[in-house]
Amino acid sequence: MSSSNIFDEALRLSNLNKWTESNAILSTLSKDHANTTGTQRLFAKNYRHLGDFSSALIHLDQLLLLKADDGAAQLERGICLESLGLKNEALAGLNKLVLMQPRNPWALLAWLRLRAEKESVESIISELHLIKQRLLPDPDFNTIVDQVRTRLIVLHNIDLLIKSDSENILELNGSQEDEIRDNLRKIYSQFESLGNDCEFGFAQRKVGAEPMSLFRWSGIEPHHLMSVMENQLTDFDKSENYTLEKQDSGQYFLKESKYGTVTHTHITAGIIPEDVLLKRMIERQTFLKRKLLSDIDIGTKVFVYRFYNDPHDDYVLELVKSLQGIGIKRILICRKADSDHAPGTSREFSSGVILGYLSTNYPDTPFKEWDEIVQNAYEYFKHR
Repeated sequence: MSSSNIFDEALRLSNLNKWTESNAILSTLSKDHANTTGTQRLFAKNYRHLGDFSSALIHLDQLLLLKADDGAAQLERGICLESLGLKNEALAGLNKLVLMQPRNPWALLAWLRLRAEKESVESIISELHLIKQRLLPDPDFNTIVDQVRTRLIVLHNIDLLIKSDSENILELNGSQEDEIRDNLRKIYSQFESLGNDCEFGFAQRKVGAEPMSLFRWSGIEPHHLMSVMENQLTDFDKSENYTLEKQDSGQYFLKESKYGTVTHTHITAGIIPEDVLLKRMIERQTFLKRKLLSDIDIGTKVFVYRFYNDPHDDYVLELVKSLQGIGIKRILICRKADSDHAPGTSREFSSGVILGYLSTNYPDTPFKEWDEIVQNAYEYFKHR
């Protein structure tokens, strides 16, 4: 097999999340072909996904010897150093990268998340305002706000954040804008995910919408969602029901035992002591539970649930009744497309309930179909 074919096969395996197999293939390359920026980058990517940040660093340093101004490698190096707890070294490298690429949103995000651990809330909020002026109308700014907001909530009390954020750039105290314009970002911001997974959250992110909500980054099965709604979210934030689980990548997931939810924390090991992280995440759940109940009471949000399959209408009706029982007035249920309903189409299921049809599931998120369904649902509810 030629060197080009070996690399292509390693890349294919890496894209299938077969990182160990990909590295094994790369290891068969001759020394000259192995010592290229592309090969070193792929080695580093695979090791990072495997949680072996030390090995990833070796290949990133080799890559930077070949191409010193490689911003992507410098960014990955900072992330690996942070994951290894070498935060001062990571921040020093990211400081240089941000000076070199002041409009690189991913460099700014990594840089600001690290600074959030060392600096005051007011300082980070001030920096967000400066970045906003620099990046707008770049939709990646919304991703920066979402990720930095998550880090700040872990590190600080939410009431302190709200008090320090007089201009509400973190959007912890409702929307900054009173009027909704008819564009995708504004439209998507009026929808709130109730699970089944993170797919709708990514559909929102694709258009620059980053609303903060209880189930946006959570997995919850339909029967558990029915239970939590029928119980009016009672005990959903009960501290003894929560634990943290660390993945091979070093990231923590928040697991809740009563209703079986699993939530991304977007926090890796070493950033904050595990017991403090768990306490902050439970406080976050309490805050977001309160926000969800408030959103339900106001009645303007459209609440979204996505089935993986094509459930019987009677089962959909069970879910709808549980959602309406807690007071939800606007509901969008998405399910698998069938011979009678094309992908991207939607229909009225019952008063205040829209059914949408999708062709595939996450990770093959059908963004265009989501856009069509959400816009149709928005128009439907706008006139009710």
